[in-house]
Amino acid sequence: MAVLSWEQIAAVARQAGWPAGDAITAVAITEPEASRNAAAIQQNVPYAEQGWGLWQITPGNSEPQFGIDNQLLDPLNNARAALAKFRTQGGFRPWTTFVNGLEKPWLADAAAGVKAAYGLNAKQLAAAVAAARTATAAAPAGTPQAADWSAWVSHTATVTAGTAHRTEATARAVKALAGRFTPPKPTVPAPGSVLAHVERLTSG
Repeated sequence: MAVLSWEQIAAVARQAGWPAGDAITAVAITEPEASRNAAAIQQNVPYAEQGWGLWQITPGNSEPQFGIDNQLLDPLNNARAALAKFRTQGGFRPWTTFVNGLEKPWLADAAAGVKAAYGLNAKQLAAAVAAARTATAAAPAGTPQAADWSAWVSHTATVTAGTAHRTEATARAVKALAGRFTPPKPTVPAPGSVLAHVERLTSG
């Protein structure tokens, strides 16, 4: 496997042309998509559904200008292909991990990697990208490692618990107010008074 650091992935994203703001989400996506394994190839699915590399480009010939199949295991090629999909297919919608919010637990790590990588000078950036590409080239291609879902489960549980707490608090407040709150009765002015008011506004 070629599991890259957050900074290495952010470096190839920067080199590929990802804007810093979008790069945070893009880099975070690589964890639920490929466990940051640049040599990941999705297995046991039809070719048309098969994901390749960090951003699991599907299928391996969908962005041929940046390479096909194994060429997409080069992290820079993959980052460029991902950016092309991002620009032509409505942002991050092609990634179901994003649609389902699976990148959220790793946004902080991704943001730190982007901050570090986007602060490199040109020479440092070239070295970081070269290191990422070399590490990937030396690794055998294969199935992504099983992602660690514990962070996502924890995140989801926290959000769910917060929603439940707010719902319970609202229910208690409504119950406490029941019987003590009487909505005001609507009053309708007599037609004559309305006409008189309109005449006063329009006269003179």
